Amino acid sequence: MPDILIGQERIVVPKMAAARERLVALDELDPLVQDLVRLGPNLIKVHWNHLVLAEQRQVIGALVLPFVQPVTASNRGRRGVDTKRVDLVWR
Repeated sequence: MPDILIGQERIVVPKMAAARERLVALDELDPLVQDLVRLGPNLIKVHWNHLVLAEQRQVIGALVLPFVQPVTASNRGRRGVDTKRVDLVWR
């Protein structure tokens, strides 16, 4: 019987450690992001649509870092938005 428990412990302990790490990471998140995470995947979209634009920007800013690439020589002087220059990286 103890061998079974030791085997189960080897499986469960790493999972518990990973769950604790995720909880610590959640504590460091923006409160709005924490609220969305607590709602779960089924209700996030509904709640997102009720957030004002400033709150939506706050959530996006907490989760994503935008990196703007320099303008290439062939694109200098052009007007308008070039979305290919912007890379979004998850924090």
